[in-house]
Amino acid sequence: MLNRLLGPLLVGMLLLHPHDVFSQTPTDVPLSALSSYTLTYVPAEAVAVKRLPATVGHITYRPGDAFEVTLPFAIQQFSPETLDGQWVEKGQTLAYLDGREVHHFFDEAASAESLFLLTKRHYERNRKDIADQVIKLPEWLAIAQAYEQAKLAYEHTRHAREWLSETDNGVALVADHSGYVEWLAGASMSTAGQPLLRIIPGQALRLEVAVSASQVPLITAFSLPDKQCVDPLTGIRPAQRDEQYWRTLWVDLASDCSLRPGQTVRVEPIASFSGWRVPGSALMTLDDQQWIAVLNNQTLELIPVDVRATDAQGVLIETTTPLGGRQVLNQSLSVVQGYLMGMGGE
Repeated sequence: MLNRLLGPLLVGMLLLHPHDVFSQTPTDVPLSALSSYTLTYVPAEAVAVKRLPATVGHITYRPGDAFEVTLPFAIQQFSPETLDGQWVEKGQTLAYLDGREVHHFFDEAASAESLFLLTKRHYERNRKDIADQVIKLPEWLAIAQAYEQAKLAYEHTRHAREWLSETDNGVALVADHSGYVEWLAGASMSTAGQPLLRIIPGQALRLEVAVSASQVPLITAFSLPDKQCVDPLTGIRPAQRDEQYWRTLWVDLASDCSLRPGQTVRVEPIASFSGWRVPGSALMTLDDQQWIAVLNNQTLELIPVDVRATDAQGVLIETTTPLGGRQVLNQSLSVVQGYLMGMGGE
């Protein structure tokens, strides 16, 4: 009963005259002075990391990691079979294409292959002749030049041909790699040689997040509170975009992450930390300083602490006093405060 009556009285005194009540550094409290009260303790928990306030991240990919599709002909009709951001397997149909230049391309590709094979045979036959000086250098240079030009033309059409397939439904644009589809907005299909889409491999995805420049040296990982990834993400590297007070970071995604390009997600930076976790009820304020009471034989040792963060399990604190294996008072703090005000024996 006394404990319940004492608490509100102390709170009122603290609110009215907080600096008058605690004008000196608190002293340790003997347990004998608190023998009338039930005291409970919890161990101080060592903490190596702390979670910083949540921020927003974006799912993207590093430049150069995606496969860009450019076709060497104009498209008159385009019928997509996949959506932007959709995952596709290698060989899956992405769209159907139609137009005069589309069909003409297959004839052009066959012609380029035939010319390449012909010039290659001519080139191989004459390599020994130039070594034996059977043919003159200008003639050999003309042969070699014709071969290189035919080779370039063939490789140009061969690369595009890998993305195309003639089917009963028409000319199909097929995925030459597995990954996420990114249709390029504003692509001009009526103009040859314009980038049409990108295929983004799953391992190319990155979480992009901007954080305060002062936090960068401390951050060791990021977690996703909405559980799109099971474990915290630790592969962190700087992006090539910095502002005066902010730094952009790229974070590797794990294989278990259920994320797609273009998504916006909540992320929590995890920072390195050397401190302790105690319940919020273990803290008391004396003269604008936070304190905890730690069991020390037959006394309660009052230790000043700095509160650095809070989480679902309690309060994260730092102190110069080692707390490993020590028991922290987590109830009846008002009784301790009453003792320090000279009321402990009444």
